[in-house]
Amino acid sequence: LVNEPFVATSEEQIPAKPSVYYFPSNLTALGTNSIGVFRGSSSINDVLVFGAKLTAITNRVSFQGCPANTVVFLGDMTDVVAYETYYWGTKNFIFANPNDKSASDLNLALRSNQTAYFCYGDNASHLVEKALSTEATCENPKMTANYCFCGQIVGKPETEGDALGHSYEIYLGIVYESYMEEGSKKYECDRCGNVNIDEKAPALFTCLGYSAPETGRIAISLGFKVNNAAIAEYKEITGADVKYGVFAASFEKLGNGDIFENGVANQNAICAEIKATEFSVFDLKITGFIDAQKDALLALGAYVSVTKDGATEYSYMQDETKGERVGNYIFASYNNITG
Repeated sequence: LVNEPFVATSEEQIPAKPSVYYFPSNLTALGTNSIGVFRGSSSINDVLVFGAKLTAITNRVSFQGCPANTVVFLGDMTDVVAYETYYWGTKNFIFANPNDKSASDLNLALRSNQTAYFCYGDNASHLVEKALSTEATCENPKMTANYCFCGQIVGKPETEGDALGHSYEIYLGIVYESYMEEGSKKYECDRCGNVNIDEKAPALFTCLGYSAPETGRIAISLGFKVNNAAIAEYKEITGADVKYGVFAASFEKLGNGDIFENGVANQNAICAEIKATEFSVFDLKITGFIDAQKDALLALGAYVSVTKDGATEYSYMQDETKGERVGNYIFASYNNITG
């Protein structure tokens, strides 16, 4: 049997018989002739390979007198019944489908001198189908390896030279998980598409924490430092419009609401945009506490709005060392902050 069709007008034009013959991939069954499909095939190939659509051999004489040394099954086999054969017939049956890990995965009936091998079994066995060479990639050098019919490498591959290494030439932009933490500049390799985020971008804001006057005046202040250069770079790269400001809300009034809802400040919160963006520090100050208000829970912080392509996302920044988180915000009282 040969793998490619041919037309020959003389014996010299008949191609040589390959060691391995691959049956057509659309083959789904063998005949049930009682004399056996391969019986008396004295010049058949040494290795016969059945494709994934063949899942059963139920004729016990299919390989009777078949001189093929090895049969390979790529399909998920349900039955292989081939025990009526001669001692000089087919000896090896290789199961190369991931679902066939042992004889318990199918109805298997072979003669005592025949052996079943399972590529995905606990004691995996493989038969080399072909040697393939792969060119060097970003992460691997050029490699030549022997491959089994199941696709796994047999033995140790031979390598040549070095891996190419990634070529991070495509700049994808900056990503921030929090604007008070370092972001990542994303680059894509122009060869393999791998994305690198090793290069860091500076935080846009830094929370300076709470402070209270030492003069005895009852007030608290929450400060933030602004990295104007980083904001400018972020806006230039992303094309987004970045605005920021401060907010304050009591737990009693805000409850489970949001500071901004559908782009509009919650009527139970006080919000003020900071438009003088040339400054590098801004503060939120709360004054005028009376004794009855010192234990009232307040959410104090800054917000950042990022608008791109008509959509706006809000992020909130607070001092996480004071108070407790309730829902989306950290609430702290005057006594929590100054105590």
